[in-house]
Amino acid sequence: AEYMGGPREYSAEEIAARQAAEAERIRAEVESSVELVEALCGAPVGEDELMFALPMAAPLSALARYKYKVGLMQGPLKKGKAARDAQALLLRTPGATEQETALISALGDVEMVPQMLSDVAVVPADQVGEKKKKGGSGF
Repeated sequence: AEYMGGPREYSAEEIAARQAAEAERIRAEVESSVELVEALCGAPVGEDELMFALPMAAPLSALARYKYKVGLMQGPLKKGKAARDAQALLLRTPGATEQETALISALGDVEMVPQMLSDVAVVPADQVGEKKKKGGSGF
């Protein structure tokens, strides 16, 4: 900033005050982000208020405690078809409530396709890593 024709020099106290204000702003921003993430629920129970379903892609081991998950293996499907197959499989999850299935059904390609990988096969999560039996018809 210009001050009386030249650059203004800030005192150590002014610099410390600006740094403290910036640190507080960052802390508040991080805190609000953490609160949002903590509000997400991977395994809803009866008293949870469900507002929406959030599709995501993650290693299956990271989703171990999630109620709704599918496995992705190398296969022929492109993103759109894989996303629709995943949605159909999620809708058949045992123990799904009416509200949960309604939220999953409400997901469209706009929400699902960007999260999906291409060139995959969608399988139930408990079948990931299983080998097809020789001479069998697959799954």
